[in-house]
Amino acid sequence: MVVEQAHPEPLFRVFMKAEGFPEILDAHAQLCGALGIDIEAGQSDVFYRTLQTRVTTEEARALYALLDARAALAVYGGGNVCKQQKVSLK
Repeated sequence: MVVEQAHPEPLFRVFMKAEGFPEILDAHAQLCGALGIDIEAGQSDVFYRTLQTRVTTEEARALYALLDARAALAVYGGGNVCKQQKVSLK
């Protein structure tokens, strides 16, 4: 599914509804483009912070609350486990 807008909110909805790995990757790439994040240049560490500040819909805020609560669990070291870890999917 392709959205011809550079605004992050519609692209975030496409990303959230994406099914299957290729569709998820495509939606993620479009969302990163709309957010001005160049994943190929190693800017993946700013994705979540940028997403939180630029996409502020109710649906997005609910997701952030869930993710932040999960990251704060002791098993994740309060959000510090693997903080500098980089993962590449090709």
